[in-house]
Amino acid sequence: MNERTSNFIDASRWIAAFLVLIGHIRHLILADYKDVTIANKNIIAKGIYFVTGLGHEAVVIFLLLMGFLLAVLLTINGKIDLF
Repeated sequence: MNERTSNFIDASRWIAAFLVLIGHIRHLILADYKDVTIANKNIIAKGIYFVTGLGHEAVVIFLLLMGFLLAVLLTINGKIDLF
């Protein structure tokens, strides 16, 4: 795997992990969107809830990337040596 592809996969994994993290933090700090009053449902609130609501999708992306990375490492090296 070339360096550019490796960097892209690493960056995608970091972004996915970050989206999961902020999704968890949202549940600790903010109320559910259905509990937000109509007066507070402005474009900024909708954007925050949209971005922090991508946690489930980010988990799927993270796991797919990890599976792809492990398969490539196993195919190239014949073993998985992550550390």
